[in-house]
Amino acid sequence: MRKIIALAAVIVLLIIASACSLLSMGTYSDRDTPSIPTDEYDGPDGHIVIKPELDVESDVEINLDDLPDISGFSGLERDEFGILIGSVVFEEPLLLVGAYDAINVRNGPSTEAERVATIGYGQVAEATEVVDGWYHITVLPGMFEGYTRSDLLKDYSPDVIYYAAPRVDYIVNPGNDEITAENKLVDVRTVIPDIEFYIIFATPYNFTGATLYSRDLPILQIKTAEKLSVAQELFKEDGYRIKIYDAYRPSRVSGILFSIIGDPNYIAPAGTSVHNRAAAIDMTLIDEDGNELEMPSPMHTLDRTSNRDYPGMTAEARNNMNYMASIMIRCGFSTVSTEWWHFSDTEIGNYPPLDFTFSEFSIYSVNP
Repeated sequence: MRKIIALAAVIVLLIIASACSLLSMGTYSDRDTPSIPTDEYDGPDGHIVIKPELDVESDVEINLDDLPDISGFSGLERDEFGILIGSVVFEEPLLLVGAYDAINVRNGPSTEAERVATIGYGQVAEATEVVDGWYHITVLPGMFEGYTRSDLLKDYSPDVIYYAAPRVDYIVNPGNDEITAENKLVDVRTVIPDIEFYIIFATPYNFTGATLYSRDLPILQIKTAEKLSVAQELFKEDGYRIKIYDAYRPSRVSGILFSIIGDPNYIAPAGTSVHNRAAAIDMTLIDEDGNELEMPSPMHTLDRTSNRDYPGMTAEARNNMNYMASIMIRCGFSTVSTEWWHFSDTEIGNYPPLDFTFSEFSIYSVNP
């Protein structure tokens, strides 16, 4: 009996230790690139990307007519499955796009190599070489690099535009069947075709040094996007346009950012940011030549220089900041004191916090 009791005690201790280990996976050191559980996020060189458990390296119907004919400048032919035969380094990078959803990107030219990310239909990538039938690519805008099998990418055409399809969800109040909110997320480009954007968390060139979004999509609530459209027209009357740096942000990403910064004055915890509600944007203004106007600080400088009342900013930066804010407030947005770039829809209370990954948005070609 004593042996049984002792054995049971050992089992209980092992279970407790295992649970504590699992709980510790979600903790990150201050201001370092976070350590993320690899079943949710992974990536080369500290990059973090959302990777769904999908695989299109088998059981897909390849349209050979869509695949680039590179035999003329590379000497490589394709086999009957559309895979390039051999290896070659390109003299000039080749622009390609994803031909399917959930295409694996691996850290080597083999299905045995670790999968570091996925890319989707219409995602642009730059290939610099072929290695044993695999493209060595950089996923634009500088998101990450890796290897993708050469039958899964097709020719890039600047004439073909890819948008995210609208996503509509009805939020139901727990405990009854009464719908309390309609949640309609749209690609801002469907409302404002000439919008400029550089989704900074879809690149490693943000304050974390990590790629946090799996796609560079400007997503907002439809009504928020419509308000932004009015603002865009007012700015254009003065010769300016909006440039978006961030819009919808999944709640899990806010959790990562907060674990790094740890200051709610700049980054809200998971599920509490208005970005999680797809009802806020981080933005600046550009002139007719695409040059950004002078503002108090660079985008996402999370210190006192980004405050709207920072006394050290230049007169031009203050005028530009106040001008941008005046138009946005007229169009139904509010400001925050610590970030000159941030604007929230004044009707944010109508929308719930969300945690959809960018891989969950369907992509379609506008003009195939």
